[in-house]
Amino acid sequence: MKKVIMIKIPGCPYCAKARKAISLLQEEEPYKDIRVEEIDETTQPDLAAPYGKDYYYVPSLFANVR
Repeated sequence: MKKVIMIKIPGCPYCAKARKAISLLQEEEPYKDIRVEEIDETTQPDLAAPYGKDYYYVPSLFANVR
């Protein structure tokens, strides 16, 4: 299964809820192998930059990219 990119910022309550939802999803059999790479928009701007034109809010999730 391809990885999912999650762009987040520290202290964002929506990012925390998304992380929890992903964690719960990963407990189910068909989704156990989902890999999520988290990119912190504030400390990793160089990694978030290529996605900048594709998102406006955090958390933003991307699948099957790059």
